[in-house]
Amino acid sequence: MPKHVFVDGRDRLDTPCDCEAVIGGDGLVISIAAASIIAKVTRDRLMCALAQDCPGYGFESHKGYAVPEHLEALDRLGPTVHHRRLFAPVVAARERHQPVTAGGPVAIETQLPVEIATAG
Repeated sequence: MPKHVFVDGRDRLDTPCDCEAVIGGDGLVISIAAASIIAKVTRDRLMCALAQDCPGYGFESHKGYAVPEHLEALDRLGPTVHHRRLFAPVVAARERHQPVTAGGPVAIETQLPVEIATAG
């Protein structure tokens, strides 16, 4: 059990040990900076794995950030189950890829199910 937890941001966690929220913590606390690097490297690896199962989106290069290439692929291919459902470009792409009939939207499957195996 840790004795002290640092959180990057303004909100403390409800923990049984001391917790300190540090705004801009990744630039001030070495353990937060290290955790931030580990999280980014892990996310980048997950995005490369996702790219194998979702070809055409370019996840291996843009890592899921909303760069022009990603937005173009989203527009062309539609969203996957991995896209943030309420992010405005995803909502717009989902609407373009879901035909509307007189009775309302027709459900079509444009999302690609993906399982990511992690080494562990």
